[in-house]
Amino acid sequence: MNEQSRPDDLWRVRIVRIDAYDDFDLEWHPDILYREHSGEDIGIRDLWRVEIVSVESGDLKRAVRSFKDRDEAESLAARISDQLRSMSVRTFMDAYLVSS
Repeated sequence: MNEQSRPDDLWRVRIVRIDAYDDFDLEWHPDILYREHSGEDIGIRDLWRVEIVSVESGDLKRAVRSFKDRDEAESLAARISDQLRSMSVRTFMDAYLVSS
């Protein structure tokens, strides 16, 4: 990282859709012989997660926040993207990548 680097040279923001399972029971009883599957429907819901990733490697640097609504996730991603273009590398790292 040199003095001229900008945060958007190093990181980018992405939105990832995650299928979250509600009440998924993985309990297994080894003493029971299962002859047929008597499972119930599994409730699946979408979550939208905003992530900061490395431009060079694509590695996840930080999962910022998850939302139930895609529009909210896109709004946060747009704000972080604006900050990638306007902040210094050090300020962006302090705001998003370094735990305090």
